[in-house]
Amino acid sequence: METNNPFIVPNGPASPYAGLESSQGAVAQKARYYAVSLPKLVALSVSTIGFYAIYWMYKQWDALRDSNAIRSGSTPILRGLFALFFFHDLFAKIRAHVTEAGLSSRAASSALATLAVILILGGNVLAKQPEPLAFLCFVVQTLLVLPLAIAQSEINNYTRAVDPAAKLDSRFSAGTILVIVLGLLIWATMILAFLLPAPTEVP
Repeated sequence: METNNPFIVPNGPASPYAGLESSQGAVAQKARYYAVSLPKLVALSVSTIGFYAIYWMYKQWDALRDSNAIRSGSTPILRGLFALFFFHDLFAKIRAHVTEAGLSSRAASSALATLAVILILGGNVLAKQPEPLAFLCFVVQTLLVLPLAIAQSEINNYTRAVDPAAKLDSRFSAGTILVIVLGLLIWATMILAFLLPAPTEVP
């Protein structure tokens, strides 16, 4: 039966949703990304000085693999650890899937992926500089929250569109809170070390 629903696509051999069927028998696009709430993403990204990006990349590739959107032999953990080399690929997939779902995609683009790569490389360069430039590496790495949040916003819109019953991961578990608290303590320590004068050496 034909339908004008933009979220229903044919299940032909070329369809990225081949083999995925809803309970009504119609073939529907499935949520196949890690849908985390923006407040949780921002809190974890900022508190971990941007290192949350490694986990975020792992979760996105893991979701894609579980939904057969990428090869089953792919290794999400490696794509997380070496996120620098996979941002463009992931963001291109996000843009393609959002567009296929009939939604507008203005953010998850090559430019956004390039921004993430520049922030990582910039942070690494600054880390090798003397103070106070070295401190800026933490600030630059934390700015990774910007491309991640923009891409996640599109993922969440896509998820709601293709599966209205889907729930975002918005729960702040005990483990999540612990990570945030420890991260904030590290931030406080670094800021104090940066602001307080270095002890003078006694001749």
